[in-house]
Amino acid sequence: MDAEYSIYDLEHLTQFAFNALAHVERADVKPYSLAYAVQVFKGLCYVADAIVRLHPKNIYYATSGRQIWNPTSMFALARVLMEACSNFHYFAVNPANDAEREFRFILANIHCVREREDSAQRIEAEGPPSPQIPDDWSGLSLEEQHRLLPWVERANLPKALHFWKAELERNRHFGSLCGKEKKKWLEGAGLYKKDGTYNGTARNGGFAGRSSRNRATCAGISVQVFDKLQRQFSAHVHMTPHAIQQIRAFHPVDGIGRQSLVEFPVMASAAILALGTNGFLRVFPGCDALLNQDLRLLLAILPQVLEEARRTALEERPQAPVASNEDLIAESETGECQASQ
Repeated sequence: MDAEYSIYDLEHLTQFAFNALAHVERADVKPYSLAYAVQVFKGLCYVADAIVRLHPKNIYYATSGRQIWNPTSMFALARVLMEACSNFHYFAVNPANDAEREFRFILANIHCVREREDSAQRIEAEGPPSPQIPDDWSGLSLEEQHRLLPWVERANLPKALHFWKAELERNRHFGSLCGKEKKKWLEGAGLYKKDGTYNGTARNGGFAGRSSRNRATCAGISVQVFDKLQRQFSAHVHMTPHAIQQIRAFHPVDGIGRQSLVEFPVMASAAILALGTNGFLRVFPGCDALLNQDLRLLLAILPQVLEEARRTALEERPQAPVASNEDLIAESETGECQASQ
């Protein structure tokens, strides 16, 4: 894959991803767990489109005038794109059956409600007391109704949590788990500290305890590639001395420098978007009719960029023990007992 033309590959594939998304959204996607995954894919498309817009040589959004090269934002968005691709596969493609897909969807909602509860409790503790919510809203102005809506939502959070827990207990995949596993998920595994307070750093709580590395393997991104990309993306996103030095050394007029810095996140993003789009086509095979020969070739070739990155990563760190994909999958199933299939 030629780095110089990677922006055109990314742009072409992004346009197809949006077309496929629109094709699916015209229908009423069922079940809700699958509709939820479609929204994750929409986020994937938005991030890819943002990367395209940042590149001064894009075709669709190209404007005349001064060109601004923004490698820092490209690296930041490429990292988000990898996360979105991993999460889409986790919710839509990787589950063994509809029951497991629904199980993951329900856990995500439980995590979301608990996080909103924690935020509401913090606001109440630091802000003014909650107002009295009237039973009859007919006499309230529109402005007053808008002011009260957040408090109404806060009052309904316990009901929402009760609803999702009941849905979890009715889920067939949840029913196949042993008693200790059931208790773990009902109590919100990893979401609370020992003192009972919410653990705000428990980002994996909504993903059945799976780490970002583990979710990446759901999308076919090996642990070696994930570690390498995460390291490269983060090195330019955080304002570390290394990142600052890269910004100082960056010269857009230097073709070699531009290709090595700006084109790297674009090439990686094109390959990641191809993985996400291939997964979308597996879940919604009807979109296959929208493909032309060029797109089919892109979807076949682009993931090979990540395979090349995997080989390079192994050559760079041959002495470092790296967990295999199988180890990470086993990690997600750890607990007092295994889920029965």
